Amino acid sequence: MKALLSRVASPAGFGLTLVLFFLLPFLSVSCDVPDVGRSGLDYTGTHLVTGAKPDWVSTPEVDDLLGPPNPNDVPDAGVEVLAVIIVVLAAAGLVAGLLPRVRARMYGSAALAAATLAAAVVTLVVARSNLRSALLPQARQIAADSPRERLDPDSLVAQALHVELGFWLVVGVLALVLLFNAGTVFLSRRAAR
Repeated sequence: MKALLSRVASPAGFGLTLVLFFLLPFLSVSCDVPDVGRSGLDYTGTHLVTGAKPDWVSTPEVDDLLGPPNPNDVPDAGVEVLAVIIVVLAAAGLVAGLLPRVRARMYGSAALAAATLAAAVVTLVVARSNLRSALLPQARQIAADSPRERLDPDSLVAQALHVELGFWLVVGVLALVLLFNAGTVFLSRRAAR
């Protein structure tokens, strides 16, 4: 059972990481209008890898209040290279998990899980920074148009940027793969003494 688990855990974890990364929202930009609805963008790994711009999603009530969103106003996350690195590392982890030698499989999978995890965090940080830079001029304009409310542009942008479930699931799966492989390496080294 232990041998089967060690053969399946890493490839399954890296495969799940790729599915979650490509299909679930990684980060989003949204505006919640109290008592009306939400308008925003969800960036999946597919958007991040290809540089494609996500579609605006908003309720009809928000469109009536604010007007329909302009597709040209979609900010670019600008992390295509970093997102491709995540995919390459996760694919390498998938292959490493299939290696016949247990030691190579465990060490390789642990190292690739750590590297993929680091790449995911760096990608998120850079994407948030790029989106913040793209949204800040618009937030400054909103603050200037509302002098009575004393709105802080940085605060407006911070409220609009969200880390989504896809990121947290990718991080969680990679952390489990890393812990499993590191634990297996540790226990096998301890048993060898």
